[in-house]
Amino acid sequence: MKTIARALLSLPLLALVPTVATGEARADDDKKVAAPPSEEASQRFRSGVSFYKDRDFAAAMVEFRRAYELVPNFTVLFNLGQTARELKDYAVALEAFEQYLDEGGAKVPAARHKDVAAAIEELRRKVGTLKITSNVEGAEVLLDDVSAGVTPLAAPIVVNVGRHKLSATSTGYTPAIRAVDVAGTTETPVALDLEKIAPVVTTVIEAPTEPQKLGTPTLVWVMLGITAGSGVAAGVTGGLAVSARGGLKSALATFPGDPAAITAAQGKTRTLAITTDVLGGITLAGAATTVVLYLLAPKTAAKAEKATVRLDVSPAALGLHGVF
Repeated sequence: MKTIARALLSLPLLALVPTVATGEARADDDKKVAAPPSEEASQRFRSGVSFYKDRDFAAAMVEFRRAYELVPNFTVLFNLGQTARELKDYAVALEAFEQYLDEGGAKVPAARHKDVAAAIEELRRKVGTLKITSNVEGAEVLLDDVSAGVTPLAAPIVVNVGRHKLSATSTGYTPAIRAVDVAGTTETPVALDLEKIAPVVTTVIEAPTEPQKLGTPTLVWVMLGITAGSGVAAGVTGGLAVSARGGLKSALATFPGDPAAITAAQGKTRTLAITTDVLGGITLAGAATTVVLYLLAPKTAAKAEKATVRLDVSPAALGLHGVF
């Protein structure tokens, strides 16, 4: 006795092109007018059948999809389901067959209805679902690098059994990336929680415009401003590094571990630690330079020029701006 799978695969593709209205293209200033959508749909359908017979299932899928987009005839859905099964894309096949029975209704022959219903039951054992949640509304969700919608998603996503890559992105947040193993007939909850990107810390220091009697050279004030600004920034990034290290310890202590979350926490901790070290070095070097310049530079009773220093610091960048 043939199995259900073989029985359905033995069914021929629908040989009939979807019923469409055709018309002749008219000449307009000696230029051909594009064929009406219904005629293109028929051509796409026939092309899909030809690719299917040649076992070029990927090309057949593209042509059948386009034909259905142009003219949503339910008969094309059967071909889509058959082609998706050949490609072992069981989730797409399941969706196509279910839609085929739903849209075809009483128009589907009884024998075919029975075979397709049996195939649907088989396909349901080869797929699972992902129930995706996020702490940010409007975040774009990608399933295996293909957009699956924005949060909150209306319903769980049906996927093939196996490992899948999930990610969520939103402006102002670091992306959340996870790899998930999905078993057949099960629903797997996935939380894609995003973290806000640390804000830029800006420190503005202005040197006195009216030094008393013996004025201090402008360059000394500039170096003093750089030293103070880098010291403040080093303290901020140091605090962020401590917080990131706590997140890393939490990720390492979680069982079972999430490799993607651990890697992200390690990268964040490393970046903040390096930034803190660099700013600490700048602070020490600035302090030494300020002392040397103050001792060696000649004092003057002249009016000092106004000096402004702005230091912008974030975990990913360091910027220094000044007027002197």
